[in-house]
Amino acid sequence: MSWQFPRLLIECSILWARRRKYLLSGLLSCGQCGGNLTVAGKGARRRYYCANHKEKGKAVCTGMPGLSETDAAESILSGLRTGLMQDAAYEDFRKTFVEKVRAQEHETGEALRRHDVDLSRFDAAPLIASTATKETNYGTETHR
Repeated sequence: MSWQFPRLLIECSILWARRRKYLLSGLLSCGQCGGNLTVAGKGARRRYYCANHKEKGKAVCTGMPGLSETDAAESILSGLRTGLMQDAAYEDFRKTFVEKVRAQEHETGEALRRHDVDLSRFDAAPLIASTATKETNYGTETHR
């Protein structure tokens, strides 16, 4: 078993080396087709492009000229600073979050109540008797 751990570390490091992470990876989508944006280029020339256009061609998406990685990050972060980091916006988020958590708790409680009702209708006596009979007659049963 000890040989598996180093092998796992090597496999993980290989995967990590192949997959670079960017600040907005998985968060941006193409305005034309809705596909994910992917990063291409190096250094200051790194830009977000539509993955559908790049991989599947113009038949799926006509593409876009690309969005600079730094421009995208600054635009998103600026929007977060001005839009979400305000007391009113935070309060709206908090209220919505609390409402959703309470609704989920209510749904879970309802599901548990329905489950309890289903269990109360289930008569386990025949199953228990059958199991007990099989256990007592285990040595005398004949198998065909």
